[in-house]
Amino acid sequence: IVTVEDHSIYGGLGSIVSEIIARHGSSIPVTCMGLKGFAEGYGSYEDVKKRNGLGKSDIFEMTMRLATGAM
Repeated sequence: IVTVEDHSIYGGLGSIVSEIIARHGSSIPVTCMGLKGFAEGYGSYEDVKKRNGLGKSDIFEMTMRLATGAM
């Protein structure tokens, strides 16, 4: 599972998905894409996405790496 959010990865959608998976005892891997800190969150929306690897091509590349096991 890959979650993508345009805010902090801490306490966001990825955290909720991970909690639900853990609660059910599943071993499904979860990758959370989003802002990893506060300093990376400043600037225009496009700048923030680019600086944090959240562009369309970044998301595509991450999902392809995970799908092919190339991590």
